[in-house]
Amino acid sequence: MESIKRFAVVRLWPDQATAEHENIQRIKKAAENIGYQMLQIDRNGYYVDEPTKELSSGDVDLVIHLHYETPKVYDAHSYVTLWNPLKFYHEWGYERYTGHLLSHDDFISCGSDSADDQMRRLLKKYNRKALSDTFIQINHTLASPIHQPQLGNPKIFYCGINWERLGKGKGRHDNYLKTLDKMKILRIYGPDKIQGIKVWEGYDCYVKPIPFDGQSLVDEISKCGISLVFSSDAHVQSELMSNRLFESIAGGAVIICDDNEFAYKNFGDSLLYVDYSEEPEEISKQIITHYNWILENREEALNMARKAQSIFLEKFSLDNQLKVLFEENAKRIELKKESAFAKTLDAVVHVVIPLYSDKDFNTDRVIKNLKVQVYTNIELHLILDKGLVETNEIREFIYRLKQENIIYNIHEISLFKRNNRLPLGKALIIIRDHIQSGYIILMNQKEKWFHEHITTLVRVMKDTDNSLISISDYVIQHYNAEGNEFRDYFISEKSNSLNFPILGKVLFSSELLNENNNIYINYLDNAILIACLGNLAGRENTVYTQKMTCILEVSKWEVRDNCYIEPYLQKEVLKESMKNNSIAIDEEDLFSFKQVFDKLEQMQENEKRKISIFVVKNLPVPRKLLTIMKWFYRRFLKKDD
Repeated sequence: MESIKRFAVVRLWPDQATAEHENIQRIKKAAENIGYQMLQIDRNGYYVDEPTKELSSGDVDLVIHLHYETPKVYDAHSYVTLWNPLKFYHEWGYERYTGHLLSHDDFISCGSDSADDQMRRLLKKYNRKALSDTFIQINHTLASPIHQPQLGNPKIFYCGINWERLGKGKGRHDNYLKTLDKMKILRIYGPDKIQGIKVWEGYDCYVKPIPFDGQSLVDEISKCGISLVFSSDAHVQSELMSNRLFESIAGGAVIICDDNEFAYKNFGDSLLYVDYSEEPEEISKQIITHYNWILENREEALNMARKAQSIFLEKFSLDNQLKVLFEENAKRIELKKESAFAKTLDAVVHVVIPLYSDKDFNTDRVIKNLKVQVYTNIELHLILDKGLVETNEIREFIYRLKQENIIYNIHEISLFKRNNRLPLGKALIIIRDHIQSGYIILMNQKEKWFHEHITTLVRVMKDTDNSLISISDYVIQHYNAEGNEFRDYFISEKSNSLNFPILGKVLFSSELLNENNNIYINYLDNAILIACLGNLAGRENTVYTQKMTCILEVSKWEVRDNCYIEPYLQKEVLKESMKNNSIAIDEEDLFSFKQVFDKLEQMQENEKRKISIFVVKNLPVPRKLLTIMKWFYRRFLKKDD
């Protein structure tokens, strides 16, 4: 695979100035140093500079996803950075956010054994294999600017947000920063106001905010000559280092660092260390002692800074780390193809789309889903209500199919009787003679299929004897009444995924449409039909791709919203199709939440509180408000848990 020397980075908050933007700017500059172009896409896979243009698989060599907050939703080979301490996942929702990690193709390490081992445990838990035993390493680092160490008028650089002040409380580092502030040896940078609150009020040494432009912060560090690099408890526990260490070394500063094992392991005696386990007064004394030593031993201190910078340039310069990523990427994509793509194209895949109306038909999405597939032995079957073929919309669609050389079949059926819609299962039985060989997959026109979707479904089906159904992982992209958007990643082996209304996640053998199964299939629609086919196949004949290759966008995702015939009839048919080896959940879980509420009523108060915390973390409210709520919980409620 030849590189096109172009890649994308996901920018989760395009309209906000965040540290994430600083990282993106640095990645862009480092990539340019080695001849690569970086593009920015939003969380939905659309270009930040062209919000109506969606990223396609041929646009880039790869995508880098910097945060666990959202899953992969774009059609390209993706790397997610393992840059966050384990504690963050537990605080914000472990199952949900670690699941997002698994939606990606590959992983980028930052040298934290704790973060890497967590990823390996997740892979092992779901019986998955990484493309390589070794994760590519990229740190929260940079390639430029690089300043020569200097101590002209040394002050201690400190940059932070001081989140704790939002609750009108004391900042996390106030006890020793106040001491340094009184001595006039400190320079504090960061936002002056957050949500109207002056977070650095009372500090004489506060200077100004620093723009997130990839350079200004390093320039300010260089002017100070000394930098205070302290990690959060969560970072120390995970032996994980944030941006500040690399920024400070690039700025040529003499580093006063806490006891983060990452710093010891990689930079040894080129840094000055503080025992952070001591009382605040003792921490202040250690910092002041180091500061005075630097003033009295300037040349020795500068040699330490030069040594740290030499290690940085050899092991942690971002352009060198990106170069390794780009060199390895093509090999990893080939490994993915060898392990997951269909070996042959001999089996025909029948793609079935029922059309009950010509309104809101997404022609572009359907055609793109078909055209991007690397598995090309595909036949499209359009099940149309009688008369639709004569409408302008369907005529235009058929014309487009011809233009794109897509093989298609038209099946005109009366899909309504006395205003009741014919179940999709009944329609499949009617056209059964046309789809008797190979495999069948249904498409909801609101689904987005990645280029490897069908080929991976076929591969696992062919690799497993007697398999009748293969299922991919998937993402549901949905909205609440206020228009807030959510993306939930579903691991098919873990969730009862056959019951959610994304039809195209399942490829099934035409054998399941045999006459013996008519008594079930004739009466079922959409998601319930898929659940029934899973029951009829049985667990031992069901296989999983273990790859997220399709997405469904819905406004509501209750199963009943996708049922168009009497739900109680479907409930009984589904129940009667279940066997001891069925994989679909029971009918109560499909049609009612009563059992859930009954269980909640039986819980103890502390258990209910934990449920409430989970719900709050997933509320459709702005991220800043969630941050405040999180702070409030830690300060006033957590001690009571």
